[in-house]
Amino acid sequence: MHYEVTSQSLPGGARLHTFHDITEQKQAEAEMIAQWDELARSNFLKDKLFSIVTHDLRSPFNTLLGFTQLIADHTKKATRQELGDCAREINRSGSRLLQLMDNLLRWSRSQMGATQFTASDQSLSTMIQGVIKLQRKAAEEKGIALRSDPTEEFVTIDRDMFESLLRNLVSNAIKFTKPGGSVNVRVEPMGADRVEIFVTDNGVGIENDRLGSLLEFIVQQSTNGTLGEPGTGLSLPICSEFAAAHGSKIHVESDPEVGSTFSFSVPKVQ
Repeated sequence: MHYEVTSQSLPGGARLHTFHDITEQKQAEAEMIAQWDELARSNFLKDKLFSIVTHDLRSPFNTLLGFTQLIADHTKKATRQELGDCAREINRSGSRLLQLMDNLLRWSRSQMGATQFTASDQSLSTMIQGVIKLQRKAAEEKGIALRSDPTEEFVTIDRDMFESLLRNLVSNAIKFTKPGGSVNVRVEPMGADRVEIFVTDNGVGIENDRLGSLLEFIVQQSTNGTLGEPGTGLSLPICSEFAAAHGSKIHVESDPEVGSTFSFSVPKVQ
């Protein structure tokens, strides 16, 4: 309940205090503030989406168009080596575009509340090896050793969410590790009913003043990789949401020029 008190002087020096119930007024003000906050958030998300569409999507498309045009113009003159180089660049840009579109689609669904958690029992080793296989080529192109420790754990997860979560963490680790570095995925027990998955790299690391906002959705927060690989700032907020769906948080430990470790936990099969 909210009350407002007014005071009025009366003859003889007395004062009249009147209490007014302003609960409805305060509730209306709170609702208005909430509506303004939601409007600000909607505008923020619109700006982020506009930024991704106008910049981050154009870059891989321009690469695809540029190299396909190069092949079309020089098919007869180009050597097999030159055609192979063009094909690899097209494949690299196509893979980057596919991952970006996948992240954008998953983020859009989560913002609309359309993401549903579908639990199933899975071999953790199989899930990790599947992600390692997907990211192997990107690691090899930078001369990065991509490894995973063996595990026999079975976990209860949303298969698509888990795959997207781990894939983004491994992809980011590769992206921010210099050529010749290493990325490792390992699993450790966490109490009796959960396991924790760690993704560790010896890359460029993260400054302390950025760690607090790293998982937040900020328009300006996108950083290029060690070889100029573009970023959108989408992957870690998506990871945070999907970790939360599994009853966990993303934990980050990092030292500049030493490397980073990202971790999250999932429940074991009971």
